[in-house]
Amino acid sequence: FPNGTIKWKFKSGAVYGQPRISKDGKVIYVGAGKSVHAINSNGSLRWKYTTGGLVGTRPAIGFDGTVYAGAFDTLFYAIDQNGRKKWVYKTEGPIGSSAAVGDDGTIYFGSADKAMHALNSDGIEKWMFKTGNMMDSSPVIGSDGTIYIGSEDYTFYAVLPNGTQAWTFSTGGAIHSSPALGTDTVYFGDQDAKFYAVGLTSI
Repeated sequence: FPNGTIKWKFKSGAVYGQPRISKDGKVIYVGAGKSVHAINSNGSLRWKYTTGGLVGTRPAIGFDGTVYAGAFDTLFYAIDQNGRKKWVYKTEGPIGSSAAVGDDGTIYFGSADKAMHALNSDGIEKWMFKTGNMMDSSPVIGSDGTIYIGSEDYTFYAVLPNGTQAWTFSTGGAIHSSPALGTDTVYFGDQDAKFYAVGLTSI
């Protein structure tokens, strides 16, 4: 409540990722332990989907209400609005990157297999963008469809919607921080103890 008193609490496994709220504000999606929960706005459980590994990411929601979440079992899950599996996509490493969904329904996320993956809404791989180290940074998408994401190879990447590299920016450390996008600047933190503001048109 506005005065800081508890409205409700929901008992689950350890929660590592941020919650995601549905467009109508009625459902909160959260990864907790080895599962994804859909919680009604009154705190009751709508459904629970069990995964094969820890879900440490923030679920993403597609235009049709599909919930997307990666897990440490190397699998990326698509779950329908009733809590049933639609499809699963396998990577070659644990997934600690939260997904982003483009205007055309393409799903983007990083993985410890040193790549950012782009999937069609049916779970078929569209392309895979390889980097020099694992990627647990989460992507953000610009208004023109460019995808921005950091890697532990000391490099921040801008990738075009067709999977080709637009530009890179080198730092002094591994990038775990997920970026935030301004009008003409992208912001992110780095393990080199610096916070960067990189102009999108000055590269």
